[in-house]
Amino acid sequence: MRRLPWILAVPALAIAQIGNVEMTAPTIGYVFDRESRGLRPIEGVPGAAILGNLVALGVPLDWASVSPNRRYAIAGVAGSGQLMLVKLDGAVGVARQTEMGLAEIAFSPAGETMALMAASRVEVWTGLPNAPQKRGELALGELSGRIDKLAISDDGAAAVALSGGELWRLTEQEPQLLGAGYSDLVFLRSSHDLIATQRAEGRVVLFRKTTGEIETEEMAGATQGIEKPVALALSADQRRLAVLNQDRVVVLVERESLTARRLPLDNVPAEGIWRVQGNAVFQFTGNGSEQIWLLDGDAGEPRLVSVARRGEQ
Repeated sequence: MRRLPWILAVPALAIAQIGNVEMTAPTIGYVFDRESRGLRPIEGVPGAAILGNLVALGVPLDWASVSPNRRYAIAGVAGSGQLMLVKLDGAVGVARQTEMGLAEIAFSPAGETMALMAASRVEVWTGLPNAPQKRGELALGELSGRIDKLAISDDGAAAVALSGGELWRLTEQEPQLLGAGYSDLVFLRSSHDLIATQRAEGRVVLFRKTTGEIETEEMAGATQGIEKPVALALSADQRRLAVLNQDRVVVLVERESLTARRLPLDNVPAEGIWRVQGNAVFQFTGNGSEQIWLLDGDAGEPRLVSVARRGEQ
């Protein structure tokens, strides 16, 4: 197999694994199967989707995180401390030797920029997956070892972190506190504007110009059915918010009209919410060992649909 002329690392590098992936069926998204220790595609369309066979990588994985554009994944090779970059478009991936956990990676909305936590700093990488280059570093200072979630803008110029409910702007010097009581965050595509959920206040807040003088604006709240929100995602056209409440109700909010629809999840497992293939199709769990459910917001009436599982071939 061909080795790419780049390696995602500095300064001591080691090519550890090369993965060659070829997907033929329409792919909605991917999940990490914790029992089989590998990636599985969700194939088909919402309402007629199946959980596919393991992606053939040749090595077991400790974890995997798929980029929002679903063109590649970053994964930890089991028991080795090595990182694997797997391109999911029929090309190859290159790994480097490092110590890095799943929570220490954040992708930008378009998926071509990535933030990696390393000790007391955050490394910002752009040009993924074909031509990655290190854009710079951001200081964590007192937040070292305390980050719950990171968010990075598409150009890599804006980064915000969550730590114990506190929202922090990351810079090359010291982190700057923006507020408290937050539970999730996401940047708008090709923008430095950030959307965050404020749990106790039961609202969704827009932070404009996170690299300059920040202005805030409430986007949704109790009127739309937001109550103790724990996670959020955006549709591809960014016109719709999907907010997961603590009481396991998903609220779909139209940004322009502020109209909302509530969908109880009942027994559907949910560890978060994120968009997969489609404009407003969302997934709730990344564990392929469990039953996978999707929220099809592209349907005339939003609906919950399960993903069937097939045996290994």
